[in-house]
Amino acid sequence: AGVHVPTVNRWLKNDRLRELVSARPLSLEDEYKQQAEWASDWTKHSFVVCRRRKFTSDVDAGPSRDVAGQYVGTVDIFIDEEDDTKASKQNFDTDIRGDEGHRTGEVIVMVAERKCRRRGIAREAVLLALRFGSAVLGLNRFVAKIMDSNSASLRFFHSLGFRLYEKNEDFEMTHLSLKPSTLFDVAEDD
Repeated sequence: AGVHVPTVNRWLKNDRLRELVSARPLSLEDEYKQQAEWASDWTKHSFVVCRRRKFTSDVDAGPSRDVAGQYVGTVDIFIDEEDDTKASKQNFDTDIRGDEGHRTGEVIVMVAERKCRRRGIAREAVLLALRFGSAVLGLNRFVAKIMDSNSASLRFFHSLGFRLYEKNEDFEMTHLSLKPSTLFDVAEDD
């Protein structure tokens, strides 16, 4: 367990990546401690995203240059235990809010390996994580809290069906929301 920790720690040495995913700098030792804590915390679910194996029908073409199983990023779901209280105090649009009794998961995605971006990896990984969150964790609402300066991430989450539910001017963030019932519509568009 935790074989991915040195790679994630290396990625998060990059100030910009760390800022985009709202992470704090950690030593490798602290990263291992955090991973151990998360492994026993039902409100935190972290998925390591790996490259797929590429297959070729041309046997003479030689081995693929892609490294199957190479770590390329992460998708996290953080369950918001306080959401029932917050949701009842705010006037969310019913199409965004869903049914009473929210179980909300905040979704964070990072494709850290630059050469792996814009290849559909994040889309596939996030859709799988959302389905896991809905089917296994019983979540009925997902949110993405994105820095206003991260236009690529804002476009990405909009393309998955997430819609604006809050602007946080103090932190220059946009909060988007998605009901799992819309996931099947997004997957069928692929």
